[in-house]
Amino acid sequence: MILITSIGAMVLTGLAIVVTIVLCVFLVHGIRKENEILNEEKDVLVDTLLPKTRMREAINTYATKVGNYGTFTLFYVAIDEFASLKQVVGEDTAQNVVRSIAERLVRMYKGQANIAQFEENSFLVFDKREYNYDDLQDASERLLDLVSDNSQVLSHENISVTGSIGVATYPTCGVTFKELFSNLQLASYIASRQGGNKYIIYYDELKEEESGNLEYFNEVRNAMTKGELTLFYQPIFDLKNNSIFGFEALVRWNHPIHGIIPPSKFISVLEQSGDIVYLARWSLEQVIRMQQEVEQVFPKKDIKFTLNLSVKQMMEEGMSDDFRKIVRKYNANTHKIILEVAQYAMFEKMNAVRVNLLRLRDMGFLISTDGLGLDYASITQIETKPIDILKLDKDFLADTKDNLMQERYVQMLVESCKKTNRTLISEGVENKDNLSYIINNDIDFAQGYYFSKPFPGIDIVNYVHSESWKKLVRQAYVKPLDSTPLENLAQDNKSIIEKNEKGLDNINAGVAPNDINGNV
Repeated sequence: MILITSIGAMVLTGLAIVVTIVLCVFLVHGIRKENEILNEEKDVLVDTLLPKTRMREAINTYATKVGNYGTFTLFYVAIDEFASLKQVVGEDTAQNVVRSIAERLVRMYKGQANIAQFEENSFLVFDKREYNYDDLQDASERLLDLVSDNSQVLSHENISVTGSIGVATYPTCGVTFKELFSNLQLASYIASRQGGNKYIIYYDELKEEESGNLEYFNEVRNAMTKGELTLFYQPIFDLKNNSIFGFEALVRWNHPIHGIIPPSKFISVLEQSGDIVYLARWSLEQVIRMQQEVEQVFPKKDIKFTLNLSVKQMMEEGMSDDFRKIVRKYNANTHKIILEVAQYAMFEKMNAVRVNLLRLRDMGFLISTDGLGLDYASITQIETKPIDILKLDKDFLADTKDNLMQERYVQMLVESCKKTNRTLISEGVENKDNLSYIINNDIDFAQGYYFSKPFPGIDIVNYVHSESWKKLVRQAYVKPLDSTPLENLAQDNKSIIEKNEKGLDNINAGVAPNDINGNV
């Protein structure tokens, strides 16, 4: 009897301990939840906005209350390109834009909907009213107008703000907050991917149609952390000296299933997610390492490496500071690194871009740009800019036949580069005719598929050793006989042949000769 009593007491004690532990767990969970709500309440921009946790509870509670017989609508309102907005107008002004949108949302709904700020640039609207499809479209249009009306906050800025809106109704689009919110985010993501300033009303087939795209979005974001991004290199040539000028680094995605994927397939995703900023830092480290490795093998060769930077990367306020830290970390020779800023002439007025550019140049980096218009105004204006290297993109070679106006402006640009001691490079050289054209127009530097496709960095040393490009350059300096009217052929043939023979003699001597017109 005593033994049974003792066992019973032990069981009761054990149960009491278990109950105490469970109560403690619930108590701790409750305290944490309250602290989370308190922290969220501190971040609420406008007093009438709900914290995120309260919004989740309100939606789940109302869904349980109305069951399958009721309905409500959720609107997910995201400000487009918010990271870029902060970089252009500054953190404080960007936050004022968000606060202004929050205040106008409150005035628009007049207590007829619950509103919460869910992310730094997004709001969730919980509207219990019943809408038909036309009503949903009208409500979404009003929200787009509301987001874009920031004339008071940005009165002195020539900047527009737009939004991407996802719309989901209960119970058609989900019966729990988690399910509804997931579908909302998918709809908003599609609107953003399609350029923003747009709303998407979720429907069941959308998830099946877009699931691959959403998975791809997440795949791209994870590619960098998984080490799947890599750099390929395309050589740039000094035609006059028939030597390697340098290599341009081009990012590629080494997909575990699909193989090498070009940047056109994934860069836009990195720009949307903001990961493009981290790509710039990673790429600079890779380029510095490659430059140092190549310099160890070829210490007497002046081989430069080019890294491409997008305007979004240049708009990051702390970018130049990040680059300075990387330079110090590797003790990099910045005079061997070229930073190519795409379409610089279009964005130079942005303060962050201009400041970063000047700071990077002060560190010793060479600055390159493309997208230069072949007209008098562009050529004149670029002379005063902090640019070391100008690049003519492949469009320059798209129309070369009897294009006298283009040739005239090219001559102006060549003379301008000589006067200002700048390097002029022609990209997109895909055949011998392209190469001959730029040689005849006194452009001394070139790159393109005619010489080589981009290849992995591990192949650079062998490529430089091989000197396989030299024959292509030599051949381009020898012009074929021109088509000459019969009556003039006898008179001109002798001088043409003599000049070609002289060119061949120079080629055999390893010298880039004058062409038949006397140009180098």
